[in-house]
Amino acid sequence: GLGVKKQAVRLNAEGSIVKELTFANAEPEQGQTFISVFTLAGMADGIYGLEHNAEDIIGNVEAAKVSTYAVDNTAPITGYRVEGIGYSKDGILYIPVQSGIYLESADPVSNGVASGLKAVYLSVDGRPFAVYGSTFTLAEGIHQIAFYGEDNAGNAEPQKSVTVMVDATPPITSLVPAGNYYIPQSGQHTGDFYAPVWLAYKLSAYDPVSKGV
Repeated sequence: GLGVKKQAVRLNAEGSIVKELTFANAEPEQGQTFISVFTLAGMADGIYGLEHNAEDIIGNVEAAKVSTYAVDNTAPITGYRVEGIGYSKDGILYIPVQSGIYLESADPVSNGVASGLKAVYLSVDGRPFAVYGSTFTLAEGIHQIAFYGEDNAGNAEPQKSVTVMVDATPPITSLVPAGNYYIPQSGQHTGDFYAPVWLAYKLSAYDPVSKGV
């Protein structure tokens, strides 16, 4: 051929042309390959027909070719849930060491398109992000977890984080009688407590702070 004069691209959605691009070759030459680069940036999620062809310098027009493309701009949505006992207050999660944390993520369908979840990434206490695998537990103390999901089209959601306070220390109680009572110092009942039924007792308890929790 004598050279490519121009290329044309038409983007169709539901039978209507939504975008047209023309690329002119300023210096067509015989046997030259003319390459144009474009993106679908700015297009909404959806399924599109991409029609393209070329024309040479004497007016020969190639029959249009059509390919189907799905545009996915929507990132996954990831959250967490506690497997076991958990308590949240003021944005902080409190759990015992026995409770696990499970991350769940989904790539939502937007205008008929979802490329699917590729992976969920997790960081604990500032360590590098790694692919999340399964439910995990944490040692007693204060922890910071961060996570996000990525789909197969490369859309990554903004990182989310939560402070986790893990408590492995039980409360401590004490019982103090208020009034007269008797404790034998010898014999079969040494150390037993004897008191009238009307005696009052003071029961106190506190939850000690351990490793900041």
